[in-house]
Amino acid sequence: MVRLACNQYIALKQNSDQQVAEMMERHKILANEVEILRLQAEAKAKAIEKRSLQMQKEVEQRGLLRLEQSRLIQKVKEESQLMEEYVVEIDRLNNVINVLEKEMLNTKRVYQTAIESRNLTGIQLIDRQAQDKDTEKKSQRALHEKEQDVNTLRLQLQEVERQLLSKKRRAKEVPILTAEVENLKTQLQEEKRLAENISRKLENPTEGRQWQELGGEDPDMETLEAKYRVIEQRFRSVKSELIDQDLRLEDLTELTEKQKARAAEEHSDAIRIRSEILRLHGKLIEMNRRMKVTMSELTLYKEYLPRLKQLQAEIAQSVENARENVFFGRPATPNAEEELADMLKREVARNQILYAAKLRTLEEQREVTTLR
Repeated sequence: MVRLACNQYIALKQNSDQQVAEMMERHKILANEVEILRLQAEAKAKAIEKRSLQMQKEVEQRGLLRLEQSRLIQKVKEESQLMEEYVVEIDRLNNVINVLEKEMLNTKRVYQTAIESRNLTGIQLIDRQAQDKDTEKKSQRALHEKEQDVNTLRLQLQEVERQLLSKKRRAKEVPILTAEVENLKTQLQEEKRLAENISRKLENPTEGRQWQELGGEDPDMETLEAKYRVIEQRFRSVKSELIDQDLRLEDLTELTEKQKARAAEEHSDAIRIRSEILRLHGKLIEMNRRMKVTMSELTLYKEYLPRLKQLQAEIAQSVENARENVFFGRPATPNAEEELADMLKREVARNQILYAAKLRTLEEQREVTTLR
């Protein structure tokens, strides 16, 4: 019994030792777990402290972010207002671009019209110049012909005056011939009276001696008639020559008057043609001046047109970029104020160029008017 009890006690002791060992083992395990839990708790505490610090920092950062959000909201409002202003400015710039495009189209139309007018004026000037050259050649040819005619008429007039002077010199012999004719007529009358007296004495037998011997030889009737005919023929030839000379003198006088009138008329025609040539030459000079003024204006437009095209391209690109920025919620332009200032400067420069061009045109027109 005692042994059994001892065995039971030994078994109980072994069980208790085993349980104690197990309990010690479990205690160690629990101690380890407690240490682990303590370490975890410390880690959690540190994590909580760190988290609280982080949370405090995040709260502070949230405050800062809220302030930044408020500032950004205010900035967004300002940017929205600025964007609206940019939209208004873009609309205004679009209007300016449309106006510039219209002005450019008008300028292009005026330029094309000026080119067509210039070409037409050039063609007209070339035709007019050719006509003027033909007219001038014809007028010079006509003047040369008229001068030749005048020289010919002058030579004819000199020849007529020479012949007239010769006829006048020969006409001085007419009184001598007339006196000789009168003398011959007187002699003929005396011879006729003598012949009648002799014939009457011969036919009348009552008168004493019917004949008387005379000295010399009496010319017969045929000789006397031949002499009379010769003298009468000479008288008639001289008279007809005088009448012919008078008629020729009258014809020459009339022809001379006609030639003088014709020369005066041709001289007046030549003066009129010369004045017409001078007028056409002055008109040609004026057309050349107008063409020079038009060419200077066209040169000015050509110089200004690339600037307009460049300005239009820059404005179109700026508007496209501004629209893209507005579409994506960004500011229209990063330096809108500077671009606006540059645009205003370009507008002022453009107005100055146009004003200078207008002043130059007015001065050229004033010079043309003064030269007229």
